[in-house]
Amino acid sequence: MTWRPSSALLAAVAGLVVLGTVSSCGPALTGSSSALKSPVSDLASVGVQAPSSGARVLFSPGDPKATVNPDTTLKVVASGGRLTTVSVKESNGTDVAGALSPAGDVWTSNKATLPFGETFTAQATAVDPQGISTNGSTTFRVRNAVSVKATITPSEKSVVGVGMPIIVRFNKEPSDRASVEAALSVRSTPEVTGSWGWVGSQEVHWRPKAYWPAGTDVTVRANLADLSIGNDQTGDANVVRHFTIGQATVIKVGIDTHELRFFQGGALVRTIPVTTGKVGFGTRSGIKVIMNKERTRIMDSVTVDIPAGSSDAYRLKVEYAMRLTNSGEFLHAAPWSVGAQGRANVSHGCTGMSMSNAAWLFERSKIGDPVEYTGSVKPMTLTNGYGDWNLTWSAWGKRSAAV
Repeated sequence: MTWRPSSALLAAVAGLVVLGTVSSCGPALTGSSSALKSPVSDLASVGVQAPSSGARVLFSPGDPKATVNPDTTLKVVASGGRLTTVSVKESNGTDVAGALSPAGDVWTSNKATLPFGETFTAQATAVDPQGISTNGSTTFRVRNAVSVKATITPSEKSVVGVGMPIIVRFNKEPSDRASVEAALSVRSTPEVTGSWGWVGSQEVHWRPKAYWPAGTDVTVRANLADLSIGNDQTGDANVVRHFTIGQATVIKVGIDTHELRFFQGGALVRTIPVTTGKVGFGTRSGIKVIMNKERTRIMDSVTVDIPAGSSDAYRLKVEYAMRLTNSGEFLHAAPWSVGAQGRANVSHGCTGMSMSNAAWLFERSKIGDPVEYTGSVKPMTLTNGYGDWNLTWSAWGKRSAAV
């Protein structure tokens, strides 16, 4: 004879199942419920099936194996019920704040931007209208970013000339120039009008409208730390530089007159006979800026594409060298051409002078001093050194990403 439970026992079991709490851990973007293991699972053999919750816990983003963008909005949703608990934490255990909808079925994070490379863990409980609950959990990771670093010229606490641009170089091309430029600032005492201008894919300069006033104190900031640039990029760190504008020195060179005039504070201090580039090696007209100074330097013609063995080839130890262009124009001592200085142009493009005049000029000049050349049809270009001053103010302003 087969035993069957009485109708009274079945009624008692049914009442226990309704009051129990059903829990499950559903995958991302899905939710599920499992039967209670005890005591209902023990009664399954007698034909009593545990009820499951009608609610499901869903997560957005939903795929725990995928990485997500920093601008992703975190959400937890109770489908077919309401949320009773929500916990979203960063990898260090910090809670992520959020808000629950009036119906209690959607939780939305208050975090507008997620840190690159961060891992989040989310857990939540939902209950259906019958009071049966279900759990869900997931983890997800924000994608890693390419770090964009900045370096600033001039160097910290340096004293530079009135023609010195502020130069910010990046280790990688920023995908969003406007956001990077907005993170850059220049403050000066006295206040000076100027503008940023991009001179390459990885380089932006700040140039005053006119030469800096002597004695100006300048602070430059690149506030890139945690800056979301776009296209998998983020700023690496904040960089700050302080520098001062020194005495107002302007050097003027007449290529056709073969003379250099040295001005300080607007007054002519000295005129120096020079020689510049000969035919085929003409010196450029335009405004150049002293980029660096070297007491001695080996100059080799192979670095300016003059092959060894050529009648124009040279390798010389040069004294009092001051670089003006990337292409190899310098101010320097040229004792071998003293006979031509003040009368003819015989160099390979540099501006040569006697040893004593070069020593005098080297001692009184500094990085950032402008050197204005006239008398040649060969022009100075923007990127061949610090060529910023060869653009009009209007043209310079158009190089800003903010335009």
